[in-house]
This record gives sequence, C-alpha cells and structure tokens, in this order.
Amino acid sequence: MSNDVLAQLRQTFFEECDEQLAELETGLLQMQDGATDSETVNAVFRAVHSVKGGAGAFKLTTLVSFAHVFETALDEIRSDRLEAGPALMKAMLRASDVLADLVSAARNGDDVDEALWRGLADEIAGFCGKEKAPSPAAPVSASDPAPAAFAPQPMAFTPQPMAFTPQPMAFTPQPMAAPPAFTPQPMALPSLAPAPAAEDAKAGGALRILFRPRVELYEKANDAVVLLRELERLGAMTVTCDLSEAPLLDALDPHGAYLGFDIHIVTDRDEQAAREVFEFCEEDCDLVIRREAAPAAEAAAPAAQAAAAPDPAAILNALRP
Repeated sequence: MSNDVLAQLRQTFFEECDEQLAELETGLLQMQDGATDSETVNAVFRAVHSVKGGAGAFKLTTLVSFAHVFETALDEIRSDRLEAGPALMKAMLRASDVLADLVSAARNGDDVDEALWRGLADEIAGFCGKEKAPSPAAPVSASDPAPAAFAPQPMAFTPQPMAFTPQPMAFTPQPMAAPPAFTPQPMALPSLAPAPAAEDAKAGGALRILFRPRVELYEKANDAVVLLRELERLGAMTVTCDLSEAPLLDALDPHGAYLGFDIHIVTDRDEQAAREVFEFCEEDCDLVIRREAAPAAEAAAPAAQAAAAPDPAAILNALRP
C-alpha cells in the first residue's frame, strides 16, 4: 500500500473518530440521566469499539489499550453484569474526555504520558472486578538508541590435567509396558441460542455466516465473544463451533487461533448489517456471509433444549488455553 493511500486512510479514520466521540458523549450523558436501555448502551459501545478497531489497524497501542478497558466495561453493562451507577458513569464521562485526548495525540503524532490515562483505566477495570488494566505493547521508535556493539574479550586459560578412572556399573534393563493407545473423540457443542421459532422463520429468511478468526484478530485486541454477541442482536441466532483445525494438546500453540464458527441468524436484516459487525477486523479473519431461506417450522428445537442453551462466552472461555 502506497504512503499516499495509507495517509488518506489514516485521515479518514480520525475524521470518523470525531463522529464517534460526539456520539459517545451524547450517549453517556443520556445514560447518566437514567437512559440505560439497550439502544443507548449499544450506541455507546459501538462508538468505543469503532475507535479501538481503527486504532488497532494503525497500531496505536496506547489508544487500543485504553479503549479496550472502556469497551469491556460497556459490554458488562449491556450484558446486565454491571450496573451503570453514579460512580461508574462519572468515571466513564472522564474516560470519554481522555479517549478524545488520546485520539488527538495520535493524530498529531505526540507522545502520551501514561499518567494521563493509566489511573482512570485501572479505576474502570476495578468496576469490572479486575485489579489493573493491561499495559500497551511498547512500539519500537526510530529515535531509540541502538544497543551497544558486542566486542569479545580475550581470557587467559590454561587447562589442567585431571586423573579419572572409570568405574564399572551394573545395569540390567527392565521391560516397560507400552502406554495405552490414544483415540481422539469428537465433541459435540450445543447451539449458542434457541432454534428459531416458526413465526420468526416466516419473517423473511436468514443469514448464514462462516467466521474463522486468524491470530491477527486477537493480536489487535478484538474478541470473538464480543463479535458473536453483536451478531446476536440481529435476530435469533444458532452457532456451531468448528473444531476441525484444533490440534491435540501436545501440539497446541497457546497463542494460536483454531476455532471457526458456523452462524445461522433468523432475521430480515441484509448481509451488510452483519458485515458492519466485522468492519474493523474483516481482513483478520476468513468470512463468508450469505442470505438463505428460513428453515421449516418443524426444525425448531424444543423449548426445554432452548432454555438450556449456554452463553457464547462460556463455551469460548472453556475452549481457550
């Protein structure tokens, strides 16, 4: 990619940041006044998520780290695991100002003192039950001094003879039983949501999404759990986890990305609505989105099975190393 194209993309990103920051402030003020409905909270979450996603693409590590803490707290609120009380809302309004300062510093290429944001990030992380916010990865600067050259130094050494008389040792090898053979067993995961009801199926079809994250998606602080929760807002969703590329434990890389997801959503929304969820990470995953006809009514799962369907985060957390 040429420098001119990259510069244009960067300028577009910061222009969109201005819009997202304005929407963020408006939404937070509404939440402070008691408007904690899903539409308001989701709008605030998407604003922070968009800033973080673009910052990750340009490797703005400090901006990504702070936005990630902010985004995590908002995700806890919209999942009803955290109450948007007065103390938290006061901290989030301050966080909105700090996020704007970090965007401005990134736009101008200014260095940012960690004291500007670290204390507030830790405070927000504390509301989520975490002691401290994660530190950003330190980028390598062209102005950093080069390491000193290594010059080997001579060392005087005179070998001394040492008397040694080998001693015989009795040893009788013992047979060892072969370990039992290991046969991998397939594991069936339950669907992540109730099967769509017949009346929903008649509403106008469904979306089929094949989503397989690559390592780069996680390196840029994105999370498959957050993306799946965002997709679930489009309609009744069923997810099948693809373990076909997962190796055995002795060959597993803890930093690898092995899981894929076959997602079915009963909705009248179009493909673009689903693609917007992957707006800032589409280049870091294998993604296919297509529209399909709605399933037959008899394919719906019994209500008892639907009630037992687990939370998407529970399955992903259980599969993580």
